[in-house]
Amino acid sequence: MGSSAVAPIFTQPIVGSHVRHWSPGQTSSGDRRRISVHAPSRGLEALVFLVALTAVSALVFGVYPQSAAAQEATTSAVATDPGLIGVTEQTDQGAAPSTESTPPADPAVMAEMLGEPSSSVASYDEVVGTLTFTGTVDGDIVEIADDGIDGDGWMAAIGASAVNGQPIADPYLPFTFRVPTMSIAVDLGGGTDLLTVRSLDSSFAGGVRAAGGEGHDCLTITLPGDLTWAIDGPGSGTAGPVGFVGFENLSGAPDNEDLFLFGPGASLSGLVDGGPRGFDTLALAGGPYESVTYLPSGPDSGTFIAGDDVFRFVGLEPTWSVGPTPFVVVDLTGSLVDPVDNTVLVESVGGVTTVSGDTLESYAFANPTSLQILLGAGNDRLTFGAL
Repeated sequence: MGSSAVAPIFTQPIVGSHVRHWSPGQTSSGDRRRISVHAPSRGLEALVFLVALTAVSALVFGVYPQSAAAQEATTSAVATDPGLIGVTEQTDQGAAPSTESTPPADPAVMAEMLGEPSSSVASYDEVVGTLTFTGTVDGDIVEIADDGIDGDGWMAAIGASAVNGQPIADPYLPFTFRVPTMSIAVDLGGGTDLLTVRSLDSSFAGGVRAAGGEGHDCLTITLPGDLTWAIDGPGSGTAGPVGFVGFENLSGAPDNEDLFLFGPGASLSGLVDGGPRGFDTLALAGGPYESVTYLPSGPDSGTFIAGDDVFRFVGLEPTWSVGPTPFVVVDLTGSLVDPVDNTVLVESVGGVTTVSGDTLESYAFANPTSLQILLGAGNDRLTFGAL
């Protein structure tokens, strides 16, 4: 670490109630845990990536940190977006509905069976500016996707109960519609809902606006290519062509690179899931934070407590903090199933400290004033690289 910084103290709980403190290079020969000096392995990579990540954060969220006036303007813009339906987030006990399809039927017959007016529709052939799909109050599994023929001007939805105020004949059969000229809006309503934006027809030049509604909702985006999720409010933000509000959980695509970027004012009450495989990243860019506590729960999962905010993740590769964080704690005492033999490496290159190991996802951050490492009850090994 830089010579101008206060030498960090690494704190490790030993058997009993006392706490032992180490400075870099100091070894406790009487304890089963070992400290050794190790050559840099990930520090330079962390430095390069963090510089690039800081630039991306500035482009996405503007000057860092965002001013209160700017944050208010962002919140106001989301609240007044005609494609977004008002959302109140709260815990919901509703269960997701069955996805079992009903046999195809004449729309009028199906409408009578469902108690709907005879105006129920099985497809939407009219070109409009905005097409709005709505869910039920009991929980929905909704999917938006291309109809399978890219560029033909048609797409499909499944799981929605109505479109532009007209009941859909069978919510559990694919509902085809002409691509609107401006946007596709989805209001999930109440219940525990899952919305998947799988693919978009190449002729669609607009965006998708999704509102989770009341309940515990999840948004999954599996569009082709890599994606940056810019979270800028409570469960709200943008991800490519998708704008969202009122979601508790966010999930990325398999085999790609998702970047979950939490800016000023961002929060998420549920979980970030990077998706299977790929190289997915979480970045805390909403600071500066006075302190950050990292609670690993597995090789690719854990929890960050940054100030008053809590961020949970699974299925990620590196994690980062953008901007200064004076006090950092990495706590392995309770989040992992003990006894686990942790091998932890701490190194600093170019003003960036990285904590990594075989039982935790790596975490990189600007050199702090104080770094505290709390190991668990197993036979742990703590190694210091370049500092």
